[in-house]
Amino acid sequence: MDKSKFAGLLAEELTQRGLTAENVADQLGVDSSTLTRWRKPRERQKPRQSDLQNLCRLFSLDTARCQAFHGCFYPEAKCKNQHAPNPIPKGAPPPRSPTGTEPDIPVSPGSPQRAWPAKWLAPLQRGWRAIPLWISLLVILAIGLVIVGLLSIRPAPPERLVFDFEQGDCQRWGKQPLNQPPQPCQSVAPSQERAYSGSYALRFDAAPYSVDRSPDAGISLDACGKSVTAHVYLPDGAPSIPVAIYVQDALWEWHESQHLDLYAARWNKLSFDMHGENWPTPCRTLGLHFTPREYAGSVFIDHVTIEQ
Repeated sequence: MDKSKFAGLLAEELTQRGLTAENVADQLGVDSSTLTRWRKPRERQKPRQSDLQNLCRLFSLDTARCQAFHGCFYPEAKCKNQHAPNPIPKGAPPPRSPTGTEPDIPVSPGSPQRAWPAKWLAPLQRGWRAIPLWISLLVILAIGLVIVGLLSIRPAPPERLVFDFEQGDCQRWGKQPLNQPPQPCQSVAPSQERAYSGSYALRFDAAPYSVDRSPDAGISLDACGKSVTAHVYLPDGAPSIPVAIYVQDALWEWHESQHLDLYAARWNKLSFDMHGENWPTPCRTLGLHFTPREYAGSVFIDHVTIEQ
């Protein structure tokens, strides 16, 4: 491999035709840096035989001159020289585009279309390996972001009906006497003494059942849900009180969760899973059934949530 000889031959042809290495690289469809590496002795990269053949056709070299170019890299190769359709003659200026700035790829005679600049088409001619690394990384990053975005799409959260009493009212909650609908705002009152979340909770005066007192606090509804959760606070020093969530369906049938013993001086969470229950809808009543035994005093209700 004789790169010095190749560099000398190429320099002669460029000088005779008044061309630059960039002009020739554009016509060959390679980067100018590639052409430079072909001429540097320390670089291992060398042109392919097809590149050399195109170079000969571009300069319209005779067989002997073409063989000299081939012999620099492929001594045993035989030059199959063919004249280019539009060779660059000696002493001719480099071809220019209509703007006078870029060399053009020759087009077939009679073609009405304007030739595109060769350096624009060179990456397409060399395939995907010619795409700059930073563009490839940007494409990969964009695809990754799209995949992450698709994976992060979650179903919309279920609708909720929340009673948090943060408006400072009872939100239609009240005691529910036996076999009667709830009485809004009876035996209950918004309170800031305790709150599970926010500033307000609903204070309910619990007591063993009697003619004047009811152990149930509830609300009239016109819809059902999949589950109900409620938070109840029992004051410090009070005995444990069993409590359960109850629901009355459209046919006046009662459904009740398991009883949970409340612990004093803490918020107790109650849950009633109604998923899969085939109840006649809509539900008529939702409430909490307390069994205070001998306790008569306040309990606090907050953040009652119905998952629709």
